[in-house]
Amino acid sequence: MAFNEKLKLLMQVQGISNSKIARALSVDPSLISRWKSGSRVPPKNSAYFSKLVDYFIRHAEMDYQKSALAEVMGLTDIPDSEASLALCLEQWLLEEKPIAASQIDRFIARFLQSPSPNMAGTKEPHIPEQPSGRPFSGECYRGRDGFKSAILRFLTDVRRSEKKVTLLLYSDLPLKWLSEDPAFALQWAFALKAVALSGHKIKIIHTIQRDVGEMLFAVEQWLPMYMSGVIEPFYDPNFKRPLFNRTLFLAPGIASVTSTTFSSSLTAERYLYTRDTATIADYVEEFEHYLKKCLPLMHIFTAPDHLGALCDYQADHALSSLRHIVFSDSPSIETFPEAGLDYFQIDRHQKQHLYERLQAFKKQLDSTPYTEILHLDPSGKSKPRNFICGSLASYDEKCYRLHLQNLIFLLERYPNYMLYLVEDPVFSDLYLSYKEEGEILIIKNAPVPMAFGFDQPQMVHAFKLYLDQIIHTIPPAAKTRTAVIAKLKSML
Repeated sequence: MAFNEKLKLLMQVQGISNSKIARALSVDPSLISRWKSGSRVPPKNSAYFSKLVDYFIRHAEMDYQKSALAEVMGLTDIPDSEASLALCLEQWLLEEKPIAASQIDRFIARFLQSPSPNMAGTKEPHIPEQPSGRPFSGECYRGRDGFKSAILRFLTDVRRSEKKVTLLLYSDLPLKWLSEDPAFALQWAFALKAVALSGHKIKIIHTIQRDVGEMLFAVEQWLPMYMSGVIEPFYDPNFKRPLFNRTLFLAPGIASVTSTTFSSSLTAERYLYTRDTATIADYVEEFEHYLKKCLPLMHIFTAPDHLGALCDYQADHALSSLRHIVFSDSPSIETFPEAGLDYFQIDRHQKQHLYERLQAFKKQLDSTPYTEILHLDPSGKSKPRNFICGSLASYDEKCYRLHLQNLIFLLERYPNYMLYLVEDPVFSDLYLSYKEEGEILIIKNAPVPMAFGFDQPQMVHAFKLYLDQIIHTIPPAAKTRTAVIAKLKSML
C-alpha cells in the first residue's frame, strides 16, 4: 500500500478533513490533497512523518480508537504503550513495499499470450435451464414507513408464536425511524413489552458510532427492557461506519426483517420480511458470527439474587487506585465510620469484610482522589440506604449523625477527599459513580434495587461530563472545605 493510500485510510477511519490536518501541520490544505492523490510524497527524512504520527495518536485516546489504528496497520494486538503505537504507525507510514518485478513479468507474459478479443470460435459454455438457487417466500417493505410496518409485524408474529426464542437484533441505521415519531415509539415500546411478557429473551448489538445524544436516546428507549432482565446488550468495539447499512431483526424459527441499504439512500430502502426458517437460520449464523466480535455494553443487576454480586461489583469499583466521582442523595458506604458498624444487622464475617473495606478505602485516600456530590436532608430525618454485604440496609438518625461526623473527619484529615453539597435534590434513591479508567456504576435503590455498570468509552465520557457540569454549577464559595464543613456541622 502506497503512502497516499495509507494517509487516506487513516483520515477516513478517524474522520479527519484535509483542513484539520493541514492546520495541525501548518501547511496549506492543497498539499494534503496532493499527498492523498499521490502526486506528491513527503521526503522520508522530513519532519512531516513524525507530525502526522503525533496527530493521529492524539486522536486515538479511547481503546476502541487505538484498536482501529492497530487494525489499519494489520497488527493483531494493540501495542502496550502510546510510544510503541506511535513507533509502529511511523514505521507503517514509511514502509512501502514495491510490486515484485516477477509479478510485472507474469502480467505482461499473460497479456501477450491472451487470445484476441474476437470471440468467434469460442465454445459456448453450458448454461443450466433452471437456476440452482433455493426458492423461499418473503415480502418486501419499502422506505422508512415500510420498515416500521415490518418491525410491528415482526414483533406481533413473535408474540403470537408458541415457540419461545431469543430475539437477535442489530441495525446500524440512523435512529430517526424511532426518534422522529413519538406515536410509533410508543407502539414499539408496547410491542417489545408484550414480547418480553410472552416469555421471549433478546440479544441486541448496539451501534456505538453515533453522537452521544443519539446513543443515550437509544439506551433510554431500551431502558424498560434492561430493567426487566430479559435483554442482553452488546457493542462492537471496532465498529467502523460502513458504506452500506445492515439490519438484522431475527426470531429464530419464526420470522425476520433484514436489509442491506446504501447509506445515502433515504426512500429507496428495501426491507425483506420472511418466515422461511432456512433463510432465517442463515441470518442467525451471520449474527452469531458478528456477536463473537462484540463486548457486553453493560453489566445488569436486577433480581434480589443479584444483590450479592452487586455488592462485590460495587466494592471492586470503589476500591481501585483511580479517581472516583460519586453523585447520590446519601453518603457512600466507603465513608461510613468503622465505629458505627454495630448498627447494621449483619453477621460477624460480613462485619469483618465491611471493616476491611472501610480500612482499605482510607488507605486509598492517601494517594487517590475521591469526590462525592451529595444532596443531604438538612433536617437529618432522612434514612440513607446502602448496599451492604448483599442486602439493602438503612440506618436511623443517630447512625446518620455518625456518618456526617465522619465526613467532617475525612475532609479535615484527607486532602484527596472532596465533598460538594447540592441544595436541590436532582434524583432520589440514586447512586451514580464514575471511575477514572472508564467505568460508570448506576444504582437505583427504590422501589426495587437494581444497577447498571457501563464501561463503553463514549457512554462513560458522557456521564463524566454530566458530573463535571453539576460540580461547575455549585457556587465557588460553597465548594470550599471550610464552607462544606460548616454546612455539615449545622446539620448535626
